[in-house]
Amino acid sequence: MLSAVEAAHLAAWEPIGGEKTSLAFIRKIIRRTAYHEAAHTAARMFTGHEAAHVVMVSILPDAATDTLGRERMERAISEPYLASYPDQIKQACGRCLLLGMLAGRAAEARLDDSRDRFADEVTWRECESWEDEGTDFFRAARIAEIMARPGVPAHRVLRLAASWTVEMLDVPEVWETVEQLASVLIVRGEIADPDELFGACEAIRNMAFRLPKWRRRLRLRHDARRSSEVANRKAGAGSGRMRKRRSK
Repeated sequence: MLSAVEAAHLAAWEPIGGEKTSLAFIRKIIRRTAYHEAAHTAARMFTGHEAAHVVMVSILPDAATDTLGRERMERAISEPYLASYPDQIKQACGRCLLLGMLAGRAAEARLDDSRDRFADEVTWRECESWEDEGTDFFRAARIAEIMARPGVPAHRVLRLAASWTVEMLDVPEVWETVEQLASVLIVRGEIADPDELFGACEAIRNMAFRLPKWRRRLRLRHDARRSSEVANRKAGAGSGRMRKRRSK
């Protein structure tokens, strides 16, 4: 008997060549999607960057957005306003954002035993989704362009972020959290309770702050974090004023 999650995915896939989609194929897709979305959430919890804004993770297909899975966030504004940040804050926030964006595909590469090629895949854009606006890779490329500096082009920013993403998932507690979240998603389809998400990620919440190597890599400092929060509030206030002016 099909589970509700399997039935939803089966309905989302059209028969290929007139043949019925196999259950084995559907279960493989569900597993990959679950690990993909779980890794996004685990990465945010690991860095602590806008982790409190995550309110839902789902692997239930959505016909309206043509997606198999998604992580829903509320009031997360560092990505759209990153270019306006001072350089120190821009680099710190950008690195955290890239870890979160690349974590999903990196988790799939780990499942495929192709993790050693992930940095090359990202660097040389060996994936069609680079061209699809709104995808993880498209957004990551845009962030890298914003972070690029003389002597550090965007492709170097991406390659370094990809290598770090693979290494982050190698941290035992991080991968255990990914597997725990994925196992729940495979059975239930989504986790819509933020408290449940935070509880499942308790072992890795803000873990990067506690590891000197990662704190140095991501330039995580409490004063920088406070500056980022101030920048976010100012940007949010500005966008609110613009919306108000347009509504008149």
